[in-house]
Amino acid sequence: MLIRYIIAVIVLAFSTLAFGQSQIPFYKLNRTVGQANQLNPALFPEHRVIIGFPGLSSIYASANADRLSFNEIFTRRADDSLQFDSTNFVNILKDINRIETNVDLNLFYLGLRIKRNYFSLAVNSRINGALTFPKDAIEWALFGPADPRNANRAFTLDGFSGKATAFHEVALGYGRRITDRLYIGGRLKLLYGVANLTTDNLNGRFLSRIDSVFISNDAFTINTAGFSDLFDSNISSSDFLKNNVLNFGNRGTAFDIGAKYRVNDLITLTASATDIGSIKWKDFTKSYGVNAVTYSYSGFDVLDLLNNDQNISNEFVQQELDSLERLYELVETEGITYSSALIPRVYMGANIELLNMHNFGATAYSDFFEGDINTAFALSYGFKFRRLLNTVVTATYKNGSLGNIGGGLSLRLGVVQLYAASENILSALYPARAKRANVRFGMNLTFGQVKDRDPRRRSARQDDDFEQEPEEQIEEQIEEIPQDTTQVEPPPVVEEPEPEPEPEPELEPQPVPQPDTVQVAPVDTVRIEPVVPIDTTTTQPDTLVVEQQIPQDTVQVVEPPIDDEPPVVVKRGNHPLELDLGHYVVVGSFSIEENAKRYSDQLINSGFDNSYGYSSEKGYYYVTVFYDSDSMDAVRIERNKYRQIQQFLFPDAWLLTVEE
Repeated sequence: MLIRYIIAVIVLAFSTLAFGQSQIPFYKLNRTVGQANQLNPALFPEHRVIIGFPGLSSIYASANADRLSFNEIFTRRADDSLQFDSTNFVNILKDINRIETNVDLNLFYLGLRIKRNYFSLAVNSRINGALTFPKDAIEWALFGPADPRNANRAFTLDGFSGKATAFHEVALGYGRRITDRLYIGGRLKLLYGVANLTTDNLNGRFLSRIDSVFISNDAFTINTAGFSDLFDSNISSSDFLKNNVLNFGNRGTAFDIGAKYRVNDLITLTASATDIGSIKWKDFTKSYGVNAVTYSYSGFDVLDLLNNDQNISNEFVQQELDSLERLYELVETEGITYSSALIPRVYMGANIELLNMHNFGATAYSDFFEGDINTAFALSYGFKFRRLLNTVVTATYKNGSLGNIGGGLSLRLGVVQLYAASENILSALYPARAKRANVRFGMNLTFGQVKDRDPRRRSARQDDDFEQEPEEQIEEQIEEIPQDTTQVEPPPVVEEPEPEPEPEPELEPQPVPQPDTVQVAPVDTVRIEPVVPIDTTTTQPDTLVVEQQIPQDTVQVVEPPIDDEPPVVVKRGNHPLELDLGHYVVVGSFSIEENAKRYSDQLINSGFDNSYGYSSEKGYYYVTVFYDSDSMDAVRIERNKYRQIQQFLFPDAWLLTVEE
């Protein structure tokens, strides 16, 4: 019995509150925390692999009392005791009010970033709900019709609605970098309902005068699922868990979509819509309905009745009460089938990033519940230091208040990542003044690092104004780069090498012949010209296979580099395009950025993904085709692959390591 009562308390207590917390500080931690991708599937973390620590991957809880705080509802008497301030309570209320809460437990999270793609798998347990109510109903209930402010006044019941849902969620996400400027993502969610309570919108009016009463309301229905066993003392806890918590008969689907677009070198725009979907309930369901009612009576003084005037006949009163009871008789139905929608949420943001460290942003949030739109707007500042630390501070305008100071932090200690975020930090410091509170925290295991392609470092292949150039023009354009401004780290890219020490002094800096530069002649006149390209149009039909005719000691072959070939090591500087820490495969170095960019574009046009960055220590822009933050072995393997490609300057590819 204990388990079912605990679940009942969680579902009912939180369900009188739920949804609507914007989680904007957590949204801004998307560069380092994988779970922030659940708020926008187009935002990829910089780690190659993220594994949510089981049980501690992500825990989130929130409560929002709209405009209400404890200090505004209760006041202290002279003897320091508390009293309920009904007048102030009513004055604070809006015409339609909303109370909410939300609990999310991430049981498992896996994120994989593979080249342009990001894959994610999340298993969550969630409790969500919301309750809206009109001010009129509370005012009438607190003061009664006898109060002078309520005399001859019509009260509206419009706006009463509620929804509470407990469910499990399996979410499969996929995002892709379409170009260096555009990222898109989506997520499919499989939903398994545990419990639900959903009400129709109650529409009605209540009018009380000195000599009459008038009540009118539309038909009203409450649908429930998973509550039938809560208070059944004859059912065991194991059967209760099997029938409700572990029941997968109530199923549904939902999806998320998102996008990110880099407007230019500094400005990035983001947008997402999440929780678009519903659950179909058919197991352990019940509904409670009330028919439409219109009631009026003017046979006695209702105010005297409500004020307990004993002069009114008890029998006469009882007849009217019996009549009202029959009108409002609940009709209970078991085994119904119905659907309840999740509450959609929308995020839109704009960011200005400086030096890959400072981020200034503005974010708008909205969610939608039964025609009620809950909105928030936040300004933020973020600071990111390497891969170790990512912080954000937010100021959020919500429910007519700007005093919502929030923040978030992620800290990486080796492969362990700790993070926490809250939209209202002051609620922890001054709980009696808090009108809302939320917190999210968790722990991940992170491996590797992926560096987003910066539009400043390469051109997008899909740009509308980019015309693809014929492949045969590429070599000619490379030669057009000014010789006096293009210098290369060893091995050299152009004729004049950079006056730097050779990284491999034991090798002679002689040109490396291309394997495909053997000109084929008839068998009896074989000649080897290692620098003349093959002209396949002049090959004789009766020519034998050249490899069988050429002595092995006269053929020069590009051998893969030895494993102990040392990389060029540089210290990281502070240039805006400074290369990040890690290991690179370099295929060109330039003293002028425009030349590096032009060469990068030519590689992109031929299908070779690359980027370019700057080394302050060397004073060169390096065009790189592979990067890894940790594994030198992986970089060596990729370098060897590129050295076998007889295009551009790939045979001369070399290693570069950037250190602190």
